Amino acid sequence: MQQDVQQTTVRFGWFSKWALHILQWADRNPHIEPLRRYVDIARGKWLPYKASITSLAYDRLTEWSRLRVRRANILSEMLLQATEKSETLGRPLTEEEITEVAKKLGADDEVVWVFYRVLGDLKWVLNTLEQELIEESNRLGGDPIDKFLRETEMRIEFARLRDRTYFPMSRFGKYMVVVKAVGPVTYQDRRFKEGDTVEVTAWERLREAKAYQAEMPKKFPANAVQVKVQMALERGPDEEGIETAASA
Repeated sequence: MQQDVQQTTVRFGWFSKWALHILQWADRNPHIEPLRRYVDIARGKWLPYKASITSLAYDRLTEWSRLRVRRANILSEMLLQATEKSETLGRPLTEEEITEVAKKLGADDEVVWVFYRVLGDLKWVLNTLEQELIEESNRLGGDPIDKFLRETEMRIEFARLRDRTYFPMSRFGKYMVVVKAVGPVTYQDRRFKEGDTVEVTAWERLREAKAYQAEMPKKFPANAVQVKVQMALERGPDEEGIETAASA
């Protein structure tokens, strides 16, 4: 996939260095009001917001790197297990439940502190996005009922996202494939002990999740891992209780 993207970029992007980007187009066409408004938003709000996000990410990566390899791995495992447990329970974890996960993994106070810092960052992002979207909806104007319905839909969606102790994965989807170590195992040059989460991936379709579940055990020795498929974030009326397991 990466090679396909690179080839496409080489084929169709060769002329980009001679083309105007959207901000340059806006500067040359001030009479186009929607375009000018977009640029005002980008320069006045998005760029400072992007800078604040970058600064926040740098601070968090610095704190994470200070943990060194062993404790950084514990933090990664804690994030994964918190997400999995929250999805299983269908609600955010309590402070006591987070403490239980930390004790199980042997996380010290500094690891737990970084965990809460990351959790706080994600809540801040959700709050900021919700506020910006609602403000943009108000700027769009229109019928008061339409505005009310738009805002209500946004608030419901963000409330749903907040209703989990959830850490975003590299892809999105309704189903999670969770790989757990049954005993000591090595995967992608990392060593895992019994009970560790080896990998968590998300899939949009149940068929794809089950196909990946069936494929994963082949990458490990016999009886080394257990691979489960479970719901992520929400359950539909016909999906209650979905959880299938396969062992390598």
